[in-house]
This record gives sequence, structure tokens and C-alpha cells, in this order.
Amino acid sequence: MAVKEAVVRAKILLFVLLLGYGAMAGEIFPSAFWGQGDAAADVVWLSPSGFARWQFSSLPLGCEGLSLELTVRASGEAPAVVPVHLRLFTPSLPQGRAFRVELQKVGSGMYFGQLCLSRRDIGMGSSLSVRLVPCSLGVAIGVDRHSLSLRTGEPSSVIVARREQEYAGWWVPTAQAAWPTPQLPEADRAWEATYIAPGTYGGELGWAGPGSPPDGVDWFKVNLLPGQLVRITFQVQPEVPCTLRLCDPTGRPVAELRSGYELGLEYRVGERGPWLVCVALHEGHDELVHYSFSLEIRP
Repeated sequence: MAVKEAVVRAKILLFVLLLGYGAMAGEIFPSAFWGQGDAAADVVWLSPSGFARWQFSSLPLGCEGLSLELTVRASGEAPAVVPVHLRLFTPSLPQGRAFRVELQKVGSGMYFGQLCLSRRDIGMGSSLSVRLVPCSLGVAIGVDRHSLSLRTGEPSSVIVARREQEYAGWWVPTAQAAWPTPQLPEADRAWEATYIAPGTYGGELGWAGPGSPPDGVDWFKVNLLPGQLVRITFQVQPEVPCTLRLCDPTGRPVAELRSGYELGLEYRVGERGPWLVCVALHEGHDELVHYSFSLEIRP
């Protein structure tokens, strides 16, 4: 009941503010969202080492001014300000650019922050990916797909707290994204791996910046039948010590690719079940690394 009342108050605040503000810039919501944490009701609550990521696709061109608007829920301590780290990725910034944003308290358990940018500064074309990492101990942050929105045109000069329909857990777009390869939910434990189908996928490993723990391994699951032939090709930045392994349902590696050496592998499956694909950085390398792999399954 308290959460619903907070949402109603935020919507009332939005309505009042909009009365005195005309010609609002266009608002765009992400085409995809995922996070690492606990799904409760309509919100994903981020763990201390978790993250959230939003992906915008098919963005309109021509507007130089941009404004990212973030509204989150918070539990635990109730400070006036909750800081978070945002890292923005564009085709021109594959390593990302980090920003610290201080979210202001705008209601009971609700915080809002705004990041004003120019398209030129971040080299943005028609796509943008934003990763959030909490950096305040003692405050749990809850987010969903609509927690982050993008406004084009001149940045708004007022604080707007916006809440709309929300989705719990993973949200997958039905339309084809404009990003080169789908960026999947990242799992550093085999039992938390995301199931994938044949296709081309991308991810990142290493250290994303302050407030983010090093990420040395990503796991994915794929359901296989006896007799099927698995083919995997692997791409990663040159001279990066990175390995892709195919593991059986017990977690035992049966084949692997080392970056800079093998380009692809084939393996004939002999056991039914959830097989694992593991992408891992070698010890001692903690710079941010982007990779992609293609999965093909033949009878």
C-alpha cells in the first residue's frame, strides 16, 4: 500500500510540474532492460555487487541536446541524496564513459536525477546503452525498465518524477534491436546463467569503473540433445587473454577457444541437458573487454 501511495504522489507531482512547463522535449524509453538482483513485485532490487542496464535502439537523429532522467526506489537508510555510477556506451565509445549522478529525494522512498549531455560529446548515433552500478552502502536500489528515460532536444529545467507501468525480472524486446549483437544479462555463476538460442551474442568482462567489482567470467546455458553438432565462433579484442569454453551439464570443459588462436570449435553432443558456455578473462587482466560469439546447432 505504501509503495502504491508513493507512485500516486509521484504521478501527481509530475502532473503539477507539467502544468507550468510547455513544449516538453520528446521522451524515449529503452528497448531492452536487465539487471542483477532480486525481483520483488514489479521491481528488480540491485544487490551490492549488482548492476542494471538499459539499451536504447533506433534513436532519432538531429537533436544535439540530450537528457537522461533516472527515477529509482530505495529502501534502508533514507538520505537526502543517493549517488550512483552510470557508464554510457555508444558505437563510438565501446569502452564506455563513466558519470557519477547524485539522485535527489523527491518522495517517500523515491529518488530522481538528471544527466544532461550533448550527442557530440558521447559520439552517439542511433543507439545507446547505459549501465548503472550502486555506490551507496546501506541503501538498496530498486529499478525497472521505465526507471531510465531519454529526452531529446533542450534539456528540461525542472525535476520530473515519472512512474509508469513496470516489469519485473528480465525484459526482452520483441523487435530486432539496432545494436550489433544482443547484450545479454551477465552471470558470473554457472547456475545463474541465461538460456540462449542459436545466434550471435555480445558481452563484456573486466572492470567497468569505480563502484563496480571486476567481472572475470560470464556464463550462458543452451539446451542440447544427444547427437547434435555445436559450432561456436569467438571474437574478442586483439591481444586480450580470454578463453571461451564449452562445458557439459556437470560443468566439465569439453572444448575451448583461446583468443588469438582458434577461431571456432565444433563438438558432437553425447548427453541431453543444459550445456554451458563460459567466457573468461585470464588472471591479471582487468581492463574492460568486449567480446562476441556465434552459436550454431545442427542435427
